[in-house]
Amino acid sequence: MIRVWLSVPAVQKEFECGLPENASFVECIPYLNRMLGDAFEGWYRIPEDAWFVEMNTGIRLSNAVTISNLNLEDGMRLMVC
Repeated sequence: MIRVWLSVPAVQKEFECGLPENASFVECIPYLNRMLGDAFEGWYRIPEDAWFVEMNTGIRLSNAVTISNLNLEDGMRLMVC
């Protein structure tokens, strides 16, 4: 499990969350949507075609590659676009 900070500009919030290393962002979106649904009573959902960007570098991360192959580290800050 990789612990990251996920910034969601659409709701102007940042969340700490754990991402399973053997899953891709596409596979994580339902989990992230459940987390956001709890926080915002279900009115915001991450679209299936959302982009994930590493905030320090601005590099877009692949949605299809597993988290472990993206070389993410604990504490990184990501943004969903």
